[in-house]
Amino acid sequence: MSTNVVLFTSLKGGCGKSTVCANLACALSSRQKRVLLISLDKYNSSLDLLFGCESFLFDVADFPERQLSEICLPIDGCDGLFLALSMPYAKKEEDVRELIESAKSSGEYDFVFIDKAASHISDTVRLAEMSDKVLVISTQADDSLRSAELLGCLLADNGIDDDKISLVLNSFYTDVASVGYFKGISTIIAETKIRLLGIVPFSDELCAKQTVIKNIKDGDVINAFSNISGRLIGEDRKILDFLPAKNRRIILNNECSGGNRI
Repeated sequence: MSTNVVLFTSLKGGCGKSTVCANLACALSSRQKRVLLISLDKYNSSLDLLFGCESFLFDVADFPERQLSEICLPIDGCDGLFLALSMPYAKKEEDVRELIESAKSSGEYDFVFIDKAASHISDTVRLAEMSDKVLVISTQADDSLRSAELLGCLLADNGIDDDKISLVLNSFYTDVASVGYFKGISTIIAETKIRLLGIVPFSDELCAKQTVIKNIKDGDVINAFSNISGRLIGEDRKILDFLPAKNRRIILNNECSGGNRI
């Protein structure tokens, strides 16, 4: 398998972009995949916090003065996961580009994950051009979905192929009591015009601990990231396979009653 570059992005803060990035990397590592995570959120990086890292001394801007192995450091307790941070001081865009290209061509990694908010669409477009897949992260909230739709349109308008762009719905309310309070899956797909890669259910434990799946016990969340990782590598898995059968039936029935099917 060649190295795949995946960009995690969103226009709206607080939708769980970094959380999805980190946990999907963990799910892939459990499949014996080697994943390099590159954080390009200069002032708001949380990847190091999610993995419990106290500090990282090296910045991606130090490349190529330092070797790839010096910048991309292994994460303690997470086999096959490596992390490079962009610290809040000046860096050259070409250094970041060269780092990504070097990581991809090194043969050391199965995936390179880039965590970057779409604060400047031109930067995001350039990163998307280098990526094999762009994952737009959103919640079910209307303002988050509107931002996801806008970002999808901006990427497409700037020449990014629709086939590259997928949606991941984070903090999705899958409990029976919440069905009907939010837009259905089919409605979300139709409105955002982005194909859906997967769903991460809302979890008090995941939100409160600000951590990764190896440190939590929420089975639905763990299974959800397993589902998404399988779909990312091309397995034929249905989006709702991670849920108990009762919840799947209720969500699907709600979709059908609204005239939508998935």
